[in-house]
Amino acid sequence: MSLLLLFIDGLGLGARRGNPLQTADVRALAFYKDSIDSYDYQGGLLRSADTTMGVDGKPQSATGQTAIFTGVNTAELVGAHLSGWPNRKLRGLLREDSIFIRLTRAGLRATFANAFSPAYFLRPVSRMSATTLHMLYAGMKPRWIWQIPSGEAVYQDFTNRVLVHSGFDVPEQNPVVSAESLAAMLNDYDFILYEYFLTDAAAHKRINRSPEEVLTSLDSMIAALLAEADLDRHCIALCSDHGNIEDESSRSHTNNDVPLAAWGDGAERLFDGISSITGIAAAVCRHFGIRVKIH
Repeated sequence: MSLLLLFIDGLGLGARRGNPLQTADVRALAFYKDSIDSYDYQGGLLRSADTTMGVDGKPQSATGQTAIFTGVNTAELVGAHLSGWPNRKLRGLLREDSIFIRLTRAGLRATFANAFSPAYFLRPVSRMSATTLHMLYAGMKPRWIWQIPSGEAVYQDFTNRVLVHSGFDVPEQNPVVSAESLAAMLNDYDFILYEYFLTDAAAHKRINRSPEEVLTSLDSMIAALLAEADLDRHCIALCSDHGNIEDESSRSHTNNDVPLAAWGDGAERLFDGISSITGIAAAVCRHFGIRVKIH
């Protein structure tokens, strides 16, 4: 009963009006505030999670992601929503306890599917993402961009266009190919984490792709993944750290809830009782029979 968790940065549950999800060509990602009880793509279940953690201000990536991976109310801990990279206190949380650490201690096989370039690790730890630190502090080795053609790694831009335009010798590929690579990992690992953050980048207008283009591409990858994976044996889940792309009226983050979606074996139980992103870590552990307090 392997679990693949898709962490999609900046994807909130918004109204249909003014929402790029309404104008993009999506099926799997038909996530709206009014669709939680009626969502039924591929037998999936949709719930919502609060991202504010009871702290005023716009939710941000450093606190949001660290909360997802540790189960701690990080915004309350640091007294604010922290953007960018985790500070010393948040890095300490990731070093001490996380989803990866809990699962590997229990003897389970866990991995981060994303491909890295060696240059990424020339930066200081203070400028590394929570997802990367989540992996490193659990003692895991990164996957590399040269493993992409063999299907052993998937880049955060699963089409590889970012890499190709940067001069790397990798093939630009159809989202279906990346979906097949992720689905194959379900046969080798108990838990797989995959991060995609072009949703947040497109909403901030930091890349030359429209929100509709990014969402349509992401939807095609997820639809292919659900078609390729054996959902009688495995579970596919999706979460986010804060809203952003669902509101085209603003280029900043939103206070909207984020989707908690799940398909396949165990989907109906995975996010039971979870009302905040601080409960995701416990939900993942519970999926594997590891009892952790739900925040």
